[in-house]
Amino acid sequence: MADNIYQIIAQPTADDDGDTIKLENVLVTTAGFTGGLGTLSVAHTSSLQVASQSGAYFIDVYQTTTGSSDAAVQFSISYGNINGSGSTESNDEKPTRAVYYQYKSLLLDDTDTAFSFTSESVSVSPTHIFVMNFKRDRIKDRIDPETFEFGLSGSGLFQFKSLATSSLAISNTKYGVSYPIVSKSIATGNQVTNVFGRLYADLGVVTLNPDHLEVLNAVRTLNTASAGNATLNSILYSAISSSQLDAAVPGADMTMRATERVDSNIYFVRVKSSNFNESSNPTYYSAGRIKSNFISERITYITTVGLYNDANELLAVAKVSQPILKKRGTEALIKVKVDF
Repeated sequence: MADNIYQIIAQPTADDDGDTIKLENVLVTTAGFTGGLGTLSVAHTSSLQVASQSGAYFIDVYQTTTGSSDAAVQFSISYGNINGSGSTESNDEKPTRAVYYQYKSLLLDDTDTAFSFTSESVSVSPTHIFVMNFKRDRIKDRIDPETFEFGLSGSGLFQFKSLATSSLAISNTKYGVSYPIVSKSIATGNQVTNVFGRLYADLGVVTLNPDHLEVLNAVRTLNTASAGNATLNSILYSAISSSQLDAAVPGADMTMRATERVDSNIYFVRVKSSNFNESSNPTYYSAGRIKSNFISERITYITTVGLYNDANELLAVAKVSQPILKKRGTEALIKVKVDF
């Protein structure tokens, strides 16, 4: 099969008798984690990063051990406190306070004084927050709020998910729409009515109320009086990684899909019966002549389509899913889709 491969070319034009179709603003969803995975079943951190200066502000979470060549940061975890509690620094440069006000500036309106969460129709404003911040290259344009779920385990195992269709979704010109995050017990299936956090889908940011999580026993007890910055950051990470230890429990893993809107051109390339029945590949010939086994029935296998402009400049290359047999008396119609 390698003896007679062929690359065909096409010169698409806008008025090619309907052979070119333009698709604009098409919604495309993809798996949200490295390796084309929609589920993060194991979470890892880097001990060097946690111990570094940046570890006081956030902890990076990887999909595999940091010693692996394919290790990549999926998201970061932070703890913020409006008063700076939990920071080991005695001066005004308190990491937990810096984290809180960083996300307050990013996510809240100028008139909002603190983060608020709804608890059984009552809005509460805790003095601190947990934050998950997903890498931009993982979420594309935004996180799909219909697919975002994760598990937490303190002394109880709970599944948390965003509600894409909810009266508690809030629109804001600053960040788009934020969606409520609710929970249910994985053991009993009982839904918890509190809103434990919010998903800011366009920004790839999740905020969680530590007080609600602590009452639910979804995280360990927070002691800001004695804890250090990295210790407080690691509490949420420990709850995430602990929930993933039991692979047999559904809903314990983190799932996330990314969405983006793309423009596409679709080109239909017709290979007529009289064309591309011989190959320019050197292996098609022997001593300057076509090999004997191709003389009686000259065949090729189409593997690649190149798209060229009017100046004969190569613009894009497409590979077919499997080689297409081409010989005299047969035709091929190849659909090429270009996203940009």
